[in-house]
Amino acid sequence: MNQSGFADLKNESIIESDSLVVGTLNLPNLDANSVAYIDSSNNLSDIVLTDGQLVIGKTGNAPIANTLTGTSDEVIITNGSGSITLSTPQPISTTSSPTFSNITITNNINGKVANDLVTGPASAINNDVCSFNSTTGKIIKDSGIATSNLFLKDGSVTATGNFNMGTHEITNISAIRPVDTNINIGNSTSLPLGGIGNIVLGDLTTATANDAVCIGLQNIARANSVAIGKETIAGTNATIVGYRSSSGTNTDSIVFGHDNTSNGTNADIFGVNCTNSISNSLLIGNGSYTNIRANTTCDLGTSSIPFQNIYSNSSLIGPTNSRTVDNIVSNTSTGTLNNLVSFVSDKVIKDSGIPSSMISGGPFLPLAGGTMNSGSTINANTGSITNLTNLNGTALTNYIITPSTSNLDMNSHSISNVTTLNSKNANDLVTGPASVTAGQLSVFSGTSGKVIIVPSQIVTNSTHLLLEIYELSEQ
Repeated sequence: MNQSGFADLKNESIIESDSLVVGTLNLPNLDANSVAYIDSSNNLSDIVLTDGQLVIGKTGNAPIANTLTGTSDEVIITNGSGSITLSTPQPISTTSSPTFSNITITNNINGKVANDLVTGPASAINNDVCSFNSTTGKIIKDSGIATSNLFLKDGSVTATGNFNMGTHEITNISAIRPVDTNINIGNSTSLPLGGIGNIVLGDLTTATANDAVCIGLQNIARANSVAIGKETIAGTNATIVGYRSSSGTNTDSIVFGHDNTSNGTNADIFGVNCTNSISNSLLIGNGSYTNIRANTTCDLGTSSIPFQNIYSNSSLIGPTNSRTVDNIVSNTSTGTLNNLVSFVSDKVIKDSGIPSSMISGGPFLPLAGGTMNSGSTINANTGSITNLTNLNGTALTNYIITPSTSNLDMNSHSISNVTTLNSKNANDLVTGPASVTAGQLSVFSGTSGKVIIVPSQIVTNSTHLLLEIYELSEQ
C-alpha cells in the first residue's frame, strides 16, 4: 500500500451517525484492484492479489495473500484468472466409477461390514461361477465353470459330462437312476455296445453281453452271469464269487472261493484251489477238510429227490454201530416177508425161499462140521435121512427111515453123536449089507452086535437052513 498522501479522515471531520453513505470514496493511497484490511496500527491497508490468491488470515499478524495448496493424489488446485478450481484425481460423484489402489474402511459400506467385503478378479467371463482365491474368504476369482454347466440340487439342470469327485464321497443317496437299463459305476469299466440289463461296479470290470452283473476289480461277466470279487471270470449263466476263480467260457457253473477253476458245464465248486472238470457235478473242499456237516441234524436228500450214488472208502457210523462200507450186505432183488436169506456172494444176499416158520428153536447146525448139543435130537417127522455114510462112528452103506415124506440129504457127509433116531436108541441101531436076497439069513460081524452081514458060505434060503438046524437038534 502506498502510504504517501494519506489523509486522516478522523482529523478532518467527525461523523456521528449509525450509517455513512459515501457515493464515491477515492483512496488514492491504496492500490487499485487490491483488498483492504486494517493493519496492526489500525490503519487502512491493502493487499494486491494475483490469479487464484486469497486473503488468508494469520493469527496476531496481518493477513497475507496466498493460494490454496492441494494434496497429492487427493485434491488438485487449479488457479485461474479470477478463479480457483478444486478437483480430485478422478470423478467421485454418486454416478462415477472411481479407481483406487487401496481403500481402508473401518465401518460399513452400504450397511455391510467393510471387513466382510469380497474382492474379485480384474476380469471375468460373464455367467462364470466364482470361487475363492485364498483362505481368507475375501478374494474370489473366475472358476472357469459356466453356470449352465452346474448340476443343481433341485434337478432343474441336466448334467452334460462326468462328475469327478476326486477323493471325496457322495453320501445319503436314496437312489441312482441310470438313463437306460445299465448301471455302470467305477473306473475303466466296460459295457457291451448297445447292452441292456447290466450292472457293473468297480475298477477294470467288464460285462461282455447282456444281463450281466460284474462287481469288484478286474472281473469279466458274460451273458446272464454274475462275477463278484477280484480277477473272476464268469461264463454264460454262471455265478462266480471269490478271488481268482473262473468258469472260463463254460456255462451254468456256480463257483465260490478262491483259485478255483470250473472246466465243465454245471461243474460247481465250493472251496479253495479246486478244479472241477466233471459236468453236472459239485466239488466241495480244499483237500484238508475233515468233515462236512449241517448245523443241526438233518436228512441227506428227500424221499422225492434222493441222492443217487454215494462213494466212500471208510465207514458208515451210527449212534450205536459203525460198519466199513465194504462190509455192508445188500439185497439186489426183492424178498418175501419172514423168509430166510442166503448169500449170493460175500456181500450180497437174496431171498432163500425158505419161510422162517419151517425152522423153530435153534441154534442150527451148519452143513458141515456142526455138533449137536448134548441131549438134543433131530426129528425127521416121518421123513428120510439119505446118503448117510456114518452113524455114531460106524460106517454105513445105506440106512433108510420110512415112511418117507421128506428127505434130509447129507450129501455123503456124516451125522455124529446121535443119541435117538425115530425114538430108538441110536447106539442100538444095526446096520446091514447094501443088498441081500429075500429070505437069505445073515450073521453078526464082530462082537459089537450092531453090524450084520451075509456070509459067503451061507447060500441056502432061510427055510432050508431052519430045517437043517431042526434035524441036527433031533439027533
